[in-house]
Amino acid sequence: GGLARLDGGRFVDVPGTREVCPATAAAFAIDRAGALVWATSGAGLCTLEGGSVRRLGTRDGLPEDDLRSLLVDSEGRLWIGCNHLGLAVQDGDVIRAVPLDLELNLEE
Repeated sequence: GGLARLDGGRFVDVPGTREVCPATAAAFAIDRAGALVWATSGAGLCTLEGGSVRRLGTRDGLPEDDLRSLLVDSEGRLWIGCNHLGLAVQDGDVIRAVPLDLELNLEE
C-alpha cells in the first residue's frame, strides 16, 4: 500500500500514504481542486493534497471500501466505481451512493 514517487532514479515513499491508505491503489484521478485521488482495494478513497493525506470510507458515504475506478466529469464530480456494490459520486465534500435501477432487456 501507499504511494511512491521517482526521485533521482529511485522510488521513495510519499510520506503518510502507507500509514493512512495501506491498501493497493486501483485507479487514480485529479479532482476539481487539483488533488491526487486514488481508489484502493480495501481502504476506500484516498486524497493527497498539499502534503496531507486523507482517507474516506463507508463511514463517509461510500457503499464499500473495495473500489475499482474513478472518473471526474465535466462538472467536477468524482464518480467512484465499487467492486461489489455499484457506484458512488462525490460532489464537493458529500459522497453518496448512486442507486442503479437498470432494467436490461437482453432479448432485443
